[in-house]
Amino acid sequence: MDNLFFNMNDIMRESLKSVGEDFYTQYLRRSIFYYWKDIVGQVNAKYVKPLRIEYKNLFVYVKDASWKANVYAYKSTIIKKINDFTGEGLVEDILFGRPNERPAEDENIV
Repeated sequence: MDNLFFNMNDIMRESLKSVGEDFYTQYLRRSIFYYWKDIVGQVNAKYVKPLRIEYKNLFVYVKDASWKANVYAYKSTIIKKINDFTGEGLVEDILFGRPNERPAEDENIV
């Protein structure tokens, strides 16, 4: 009887996977950007912004050196939160973007 009831999230995942693995992976990657505040917390999201994901590397923008050190210190925790959120091992490392590279929504950076 328990098998008759499915978690909505599981149904959504299976539906997206049925469209194609690449589509599903893109959806998960985009969800990291969309739910960034929920994943890393309001305060961290204010100073650390995701830029892009290449392979399994998440590139981030940080406001200053102290936040860069903070991200470096908590890198494994952030990666675990991201991968727990998506239910997949999408991110293996966090790297810092190029010096002149800034997030699209720059107005939220203090």
